[in-house]
Amino acid sequence: MNSLSLQTQRQLEAFLARLGIRQLEPGPSLHFAFPDHQLYIECRYQQLWITVVVNVEVDDERLLTLFTSALPRLTTGYLLRPFRIMQGVALNSSVRDDVSCEQLTAVYQTMLRLLAPWRKEFIHR
Repeated sequence: MNSLSLQTQRQLEAFLARLGIRQLEPGPSLHFAFPDHQLYIECRYQQLWITVVVNVEVDDERLLTLFTSALPRLTTGYLLRPFRIMQGVALNSSVRDDVSCEQLTAVYQTMLRLLAPWRKEFIHR
């Protein structure tokens, strides 16, 4: 993550350590595969972009439910963008460069909570 400050890199490393990821390869984008979801972290324009993807099909009605659940007042205060991709359903958020490990954790846990119905569906397939 070459355009991040050293402090942000340390916060990101602490966040990943909480997830059990100990080795961080520097780069503009990171990808981590978990049994029920994918986590992408990118550095763009002095911000971290976090995306969580669940590989399941989702219809318009269920996507609309996710849209109404992802309002900043109902989540961590960050804007969460739900969208459908070829591989499934995703939530994306951008956080400022000076984000703390605790804030990253809160955003990630909120994304997982909102995607929980689809994660369960993925596990049971």
